[in-house]
Amino acid sequence: MKFLLPGLLLALLAGCTGDKQQQAEIAQLRAELEQVKSLQTTIARRVGMGELVRPDAIEFHEGEKVGSEDAALVIVEFTDLHCPFCARFHNEVYPQLKEQFIDTGKVLFVGRELPLLSIHQQAGFAAVALRCASAQQQYSAAKDSLFNSSKGFTAEYMEQLPVALGVDAEQFNTCLQDAAVHQTVSKSISYAQELGFKSTPTFIVGRKQGNTVVDYTVLTGAKDLAAFTSVFDSLTQ
Repeated sequence: MKFLLPGLLLALLAGCTGDKQQQAEIAQLRAELEQVKSLQTTIARRVGMGELVRPDAIEFHEGEKVGSEDAALVIVEFTDLHCPFCARFHNEVYPQLKEQFIDTGKVLFVGRELPLLSIHQQAGFAAVALRCASAQQQYSAAKDSLFNSSKGFTAEYMEQLPVALGVDAEQFNTCLQDAAVHQTVSKSISYAQELGFKSTPTFIVGRKQGNTVVDYTVLTGAKDLAAFTSVFDSLTQ
């Protein structure tokens, strides 16, 4: 978020020359402005308006990555594995993005979790299952399976999942009980809420700068390929 008025005030003061007292006053003003910005951010998040105070650079290093780390652009997806719109994107649009942009090294895709627990009660555990499959290098295969299970998220399905994915069942089941993995999913939910994201799928599309995305656009819903390519074009012109 850009705070225009404080930034302008600091720019004017920075253009003045003076003694040590003036420099101290400028330093004090900077500190006070930082406090104001912090308070604004806290209030906005508490009242559910985190979208008004999104940072200029959004971190994604804790997500699951698909594609080249050297890509110039990045898509960060916040998804719910029991959301039908997320499934539609995953099945219809993601394969096109992967073929044309991710596999060609142009875009890094980062998956993060935002299970909407109030309407999809088991989505949080599904997100944990995906993390546990990813720990055995089966992120993409597990995501396909979790989105497309015709039986639903049942005990029988969870029993068969390690076999279907070709992962070690004991290691997978131990991971499902790991509090640290559950905490990772909880942190992803909290971060999404801080950013003001309330629905799934939600995408952040922008330039990759280290472990952050900048110059970004936020897309919500099961967007088609054209919506993403439009943003890519605006970033590469």
